[in-house]
Amino acid sequence: MRSMIAHWAGLTRDNQAVSAGLPERRLAERSIQALDRMLRRYHGVFEFTDDPECIIRIAWRTAGRGFTLRRGGRVEPADTVVELHLWNEQLPPISDDGVDMAWGAAVDRQARRSLNLLAAYLATRPDIVAVHGDTAFGCQMGEPQRARLAARYGFEIVDGRPGLRRRLQYLCDDFMVWFLTRTFNPHTLKGKPFHRPRYDIWMSRDELDRRWGKPGADE
Repeated sequence: MRSMIAHWAGLTRDNQAVSAGLPERRLAERSIQALDRMLRRYHGVFEFTDDPECIIRIAWRTAGRGFTLRRGGRVEPADTVVELHLWNEQLPPISDDGVDMAWGAAVDRQARRSLNLLAAYLATRPDIVAVHGDTAFGCQMGEPQRARLAARYGFEIVDGRPGLRRRLQYLCDDFMVWFLTRTFNPHTLKGKPFHRPRYDIWMSRDELDRRWGKPGADE
């Protein structure tokens, strides 16, 4: 299952339209979409809103380990949490020139809108104590830059070696991203590592409600 930051690796909507004229690429695209749907069902990932600006899907999970967040207190292993996944089809298209500032600004706006929607959706779920996702930051980012980027949205990075299940998930993510890129945008593979480290980011329920509990919050 693709994690929060794994996505279509530069596949644009324009590229999808061009690819539709090539039988092998059309077959590859349909196969990936079918696999994605199957994995979402298996892992219980679902859309909690039909808002076209939302770029996250969610799944219910238990925390699985205990730790203390700097903003919001303690998470216990048996606590119910929300796991975040990117809603890839709703991301803005990437131009042939790659990611630029306009694309980054669009994603930032959609991320903020998505967290507003999530806070509203969870209003009837007082049992949820935190939200989390797996993210791969830019290869050139150091630890302070990663922490600042996560904190921009209210998250903090929680250290800890992932279990076997999650490491296998990361490997599947790497293969899927590589395959998508190789199929649709092979020129973008140059200079990019096959595997990028993932970081476990968390935000307490209190922090979610405080920062994102009102429409337009933290804009």
